[in-house]
Amino acid sequence: FFDIIMCSHVTVFAFVSERTPATLFPPALDGLLRGELGFQGLIVTDAMNMGAITRTWGSGNAALKAIEAGADIVLIPTDAVAAIDAIVAAVKGGQIPESRIDRSLERVLAAKARTGLPDNKLVDLEAIAEVIPDPAADARARQTAERAITLLRNRNQAVERLRTGNPCAVAVLTTRISRMGLTFEEELKRRRRRARMAFVY
Repeated sequence: FFDIIMCSHVTVFAFVSERTPATLFPPALDGLLRGELGFQGLIVTDAMNMGAITRTWGSGNAALKAIEAGADIVLIPTDAVAAIDAIVAAVKGGQIPESRIDRSLERVLAAKARTGLPDNKLVDLEAIAEVIPDPAADARARQTAERAITLLRNRNQAVERLRTGNPCAVAVLTTRISRMGLTFEEELKRRRRRARMAFVY
């Protein structure tokens, strides 16, 4: 049903009593996902530079444990060289069978072949409407987007004040990775006279 699944750095206490992220835990990936559920597609880690990983495991060790757990692709390690070196050393030392790496490689190449990536490395955005012309899919996407909107904070009843006229509510995640969102916010503030807006942080 799915070609790719990204695992999360959450602790699943149904499997383990200590705080080991599912990304690094074989019973979660090889056991449940591959074994019980029979998933044969690509397993991709979430970003390995997240605190749930970096606070306890070094880059090389974390990458190695993810591969041992069943991941095929290690995403965004804090130190890519250390991650590669740790995996290579584990294969050379017999800790990980070379056949295990071969299986991941086969899954990666099969996924690329299914998507036509070897022949078309760039996505034609103009062709999306032709590739996915299903109105039902559009309706599902819109419904999903609407249900995903969550009001986390409503300072000074800003939302209530915007119920009349042509309101616009903007939610901005104020972190180091939201530079584009902040730029968007500044542009909206510049045009604020044209619409009633509330900025939720």
